[in-house]
Amino acid sequence: MKSIVLVGCTKTKRPGLLPAFLKYQASPWFTAMWDLGLKLATDPNKDIYILSAKHGLLHPLEQIEDYEQALPTSQKDRLPWATRIYVDLLARVPRTEAVTFNLLCGQRYREPLGGLLRLTAGAAWETFAPFANTPGIQAQIVEAGKLANSIDQIDHFLDTVPMAVYRRAIMADWVGGDNPWASGTSY
Repeated sequence: MKSIVLVGCTKTKRPGLLPAFLKYQASPWFTAMWDLGLKLATDPNKDIYILSAKHGLLHPLEQIEDYEQALPTSQKDRLPWATRIYVDLLARVPRTEAVTFNLLCGQRYREPLGGLLRLTAGAAWETFAPFANTPGIQAQIVEAGKLANSIDQIDHFLDTVPMAVYRRAIMADWVGGDNPWASGTSY
């Protein structure tokens, strides 16, 4: 399944005309989410985007100027913004492609957009919002670091453990140990 990451923008920005991913690096929250997003994306060069209150769906290298704009507080007033993002995603991702959208963004971004993504009729799309129940920016930064570290540990394990050992462990777990491959028997 493909993994696409959507990282929310922040009020804190670097000044001047910059690529979007650098513009928001002034925020520790954005930096933590961006770093995690690079690990979650199937292809970090193609499958990570920024959600901007002003610009909508941004490619990370898209140049943006200084701006100040927040999403409205009313979910009803945020729906046109979410619909614009949704239409942009439809243009990039076939509805038949199995995709998990990782929503690394605040509630104001997540609620209307997540609802549209989950309700797409006939689509093989799902959403993952790891910090939906984590209150506070500082707590989210800490949890993002922990999740990124866990991903690194799993990647390291997969890189260092011989594949035969890994397959046996998976098969043993899959069938509760009653698997001939788990005992090393070959056929």
